[in-house]
Amino acid sequence: MSRCAWKLSLIALAMSFAGCNTTQLLMAPGGSQSAYAPVNETTRPGLLRYVWSDDGETESARRLDAYERMWYACDGKYRILDEEARTEPSGVVSTPNGSGHIATITYWYIEFECVKD
Repeated sequence: MSRCAWKLSLIALAMSFAGCNTTQLLMAPGGSQSAYAPVNETTRPGLLRYVWSDDGETESARRLDAYERMWYACDGKYRILDEEARTEPSGVVSTPNGSGHIATITYWYIEFECVKD
């Protein structure tokens, strides 16, 4: 395998791993522990999102990953407060004739709070 092909293989492999993890914890429950935080900061819910898929198997796997991340964020039990799909811009796609359009991606957002026994 040529040196160039080897580098391209490594780049492709890295990109495939980067695409596997689509779940992001945007805000941990309880928010910031800063001395400057507002008095209600500790009661703020957590916010998580993952890339939505219309493929049932992929969607199920991503949702299970989201459950696991919420469980770890709360050190155990949690409650889902709200969830919704949001379509957001992800970049500009240009065409050969010089025009372009904004590409979008749909995320599934989950707002949750920790439950203490």
